[in-house]
Amino acid sequence: MQTRLFRGGATLLFVVGALQACHGDDDGGTTGPVASIQIAVAPVSLVVPQGGDATVTLTLTRGGNFTGTVAVSVEGLPAGLSASVVPAALVGTTNSAAVTLAASASATPGTYTPTVRATASGVGAASASVAVTVTAAPAVAIAVTPTTLTVQAGATGAATVNLTRTNFTGGVALTLDAPPVGVSGSFTPASVTGETAALAVAVAASVAAGDYPVTIKATAPGIDDRAAVLTVRVLAPAGTLALTLTPSGTSVTQGGAGEAFVNIARTNVTTPVTLSASGMPAGLAIAFDENPTTLAQARLTYSAAATTALGNHTITVTGQAAGVQPASGSFVVQVIVPPPVTQVEYQFCSASENPVFFAVRDGIGSWQVVTSTLSSGVYRYRFAVSQPVGGVFYVQQSGSAIAARGVAAPTGWPSTRLVPDALAQLLPQVAAPTYETTVLFASAEELATQGLETCDESLSTKSVWLQVAGVGNAQSATLSLGGSTTTFDGLLDLSPVELVGVRSGVVDFVGVRQALQSGVPNMLLDVRGLTPADGSTLPFIADFDGVSAYPPATAQLTVANALGDALLTFGRFFTSHGEVGDLGGAAAPSAATFRTWYGLPPARLQPGDVHASTVLAVPAASATSEARFHVRYSTIVQDITQTLGRRLPTPSVSSVGTTSYRRLRIQGTLPSEYDALVSATAEQSGGESQVTLLATGRYLAATGSAAAYDLTIPDLTSLAGFPVASTLPAGEIEVTVSGIGWIGLGTLAPLPSNDVSFLAALKEVKVMVP
Repeated sequence: MQTRLFRGGATLLFVVGALQACHGDDDGGTTGPVASIQIAVAPVSLVVPQGGDATVTLTLTRGGNFTGTVAVSVEGLPAGLSASVVPAALVGTTNSAAVTLAASASATPGTYTPTVRATASGVGAASASVAVTVTAAPAVAIAVTPTTLTVQAGATGAATVNLTRTNFTGGVALTLDAPPVGVSGSFTPASVTGETAALAVAVAASVAAGDYPVTIKATAPGIDDRAAVLTVRVLAPAGTLALTLTPSGTSVTQGGAGEAFVNIARTNVTTPVTLSASGMPAGLAIAFDENPTTLAQARLTYSAAATTALGNHTITVTGQAAGVQPASGSFVVQVIVPPPVTQVEYQFCSASENPVFFAVRDGIGSWQVVTSTLSSGVYRYRFAVSQPVGGVFYVQQSGSAIAARGVAAPTGWPSTRLVPDALAQLLPQVAAPTYETTVLFASAEELATQGLETCDESLSTKSVWLQVAGVGNAQSATLSLGGSTTTFDGLLDLSPVELVGVRSGVVDFVGVRQALQSGVPNMLLDVRGLTPADGSTLPFIADFDGVSAYPPATAQLTVANALGDALLTFGRFFTSHGEVGDLGGAAAPSAATFRTWYGLPPARLQPGDVHASTVLAVPAASATSEARFHVRYSTIVQDITQTLGRRLPTPSVSSVGTTSYRRLRIQGTLPSEYDALVSATAEQSGGESQVTLLATGRYLAATGSAAAYDLTIPDLTSLAGFPVASTLPAGEIEVTVSGIGWIGLGTLAPLPSNDVSFLAALKEVKVMVP
């Protein structure tokens, strides 16, 4: 018998051979092949955690035409380590087996070298060793510091959670396990990949004093849950005072008086509160009806002498009581001149809308800065106009109502609510500038009316989800709700869809299904009187094949004075709850002047409903960008003719400012059909500043002629607080001038009502500003 040992690579190989020499009779000089077996295992080393297992593959090599059954076993296993072989006997052509080594949960960590042995009848045994390293099972231990946390009721305390890891590097989720009522916690981070996390324990003011055990639980995939107990010791809250004033801003005329109320919130305070006021200018007096007071609301009166300085004055009211810290609240008193002929108040309904600079002009006199008061969440700019006309000049930063609307209306047009969403592809798509300056010249009455409408453009909005059905592969649907419109492609889009920017309050829904290529509507839906919550799903399915869907009413639309322009026509719909959205129309521009327009059948109309048939005309070829626009408001869909106005004469634009404050002068004439308003917007493509000048027809008529305009950006750099960064940059400036006209109510745009028509024309020119 001869045995040879081979070592090669990472595999340990034993070869056993059997050799029988010839003795005695002559065998003719021949010897048969030697039967043998060889085994190899891979890999030759394993890492097995406590409670786990791992597998090596045994490969058998047969020599000398040996075909017998080979038995495989594992020897030399320590306590806690077991082995299984599948299959344990290699028969016929089976030449491999899986050897699984398993460590019990109590196995002692360390490295062991069991032997895999192969035996068979008629051949020598073969063996191979495997290095098995048993490691401790992955685990996490948790502790909290301090173990007892003292927190006053109504306050928050901090603790630290410490993790000790054993063979585990994954994220560990920390939670409070069934904390007592009124006790909550937040972890930073909530999923820990390191060893520590910060725990903030908040105790509600209603929690009674005492000790509360709070269990902190640590969980992670593949390991056992662990917990630590933190004792939260709650102390009774200390006495506190809080003061607020109602209203937070008010006004008083020179020589006038008014009242406000001090709201006093007490916590564990029973002693009287003594009130005092500070910050009054000379001539402004403050008095309290009851002082000291035990009331929850104390009346405050103020009076201004005839010589009190005009402007905003911040008055601070302080309350003091025995044993507690003083508390303060403030309100703004705006001292104004006695009521003139017209009192104007400009309102902005959010901090993002509130201008960073606001100035006014009475008549054609000098500009004066006006500061705001904040009352009921509304920023109010109050000023007097004693002359027949006046002006306002204000600068808004990013986040203003104009910037937030996203899709630009034709520059200078007064309101995107007049522009169908379907026209967006034809309108300039520009990033919202950082600064937007608006200058309005108008009559005193128009200023007073427009000032109260500035809030309308900045009311809060919400997002709502809608399920859609019945829109085929070659169809699309226009879905409109409360001024928000989105398009649903029957082939590409999935239901539900999100409607973003839906107005708050009661809103109405209108849906239109149209052919994808032509844009012609073929089925409508409307649902009225909805008050969806932000993030909610509407309680119906917009199913254009359902029983609630109906075909649109149709009528002929004739476009007059088209002048060969490419025309687009669209429908729009308004209800008593405001604008709803698009009703569809001709998707591709053409010169055809006989069109079909679409709307709701008479049976679907409700009081206050009105359709808007819209025509946009764009010259096929023009050296300057220009367009004309016509809207006809009709309650019922019927045959109508819409006559476009004349083209707007090209304006003259010149630079009149300096490099430190670049200003423009814009002059031109207006065809008589655009006698209601002229607008000029100047901006640089991609720039950070935009300036819009507007002048009403009444202002032009009072200061010269309604048929001509001469608008110059005012120089207000000498006024305190003027943001110089809002001025126009050097380079090429795009100036878009619009002439607008209508018959009906409205200051900068008509109010939608039956038989009212709205006309506009715009023209864009470019000028180099040094």
